[in-house]
Amino acid sequence: MGTYGPGEIAELCSWCPPTIAVVTAIGPVHLERMKNLDVVEQAKYEITESARCVVLNVDDERLAGWVIRLEEQGKKVRTAGSSTPTASVRVFDRDGRWQVSVEDQDVVRSNKWAVFNNESGLRDRRGARSRGELRNIVAGLARVVPVANRSNVATAPRA
Repeated sequence: MGTYGPGEIAELCSWCPPTIAVVTAIGPVHLERMKNLDVVEQAKYEITESARCVVLNVDDERLAGWVIRLEEQGKKVRTAGSSTPTASVRVFDRDGRWQVSVEDQDVVRSNKWAVFNNESGLRDRRGARSRGELRNIVAGLARVVPVANRSNVATAPRA
């Protein structure tokens, strides 16, 4: 769910309530309409109201601050990150390859091009883990192949 301001996510959740909410960042992308990150954070927090489980990118300092608050509200909180060693799910570089670990257990290792963008993919996988689908994810990651022309730089001729 996306937002242009406070109240919009709450309205969307009123007719389409999530059971799992995944929040990846409190970033500057919304500043044009919301003016400051406090307002962005307030708007994004609305998605947690009806969710039973909330998955947070704890590499984002603001989202890391939500963990205790949500747990105090009785929410199941899962954490993900690449630079936060305490995150439940971590994706990090190990010898030039992506290493995925869940609850400190290494579950898959893959070429960087074959897996995903560690800034968004790991949150998706954490959400799926909340639904008990980790085995399927690991099996699927083992079958991923590179997309043609991915990460290739090309220069178009000048007109």
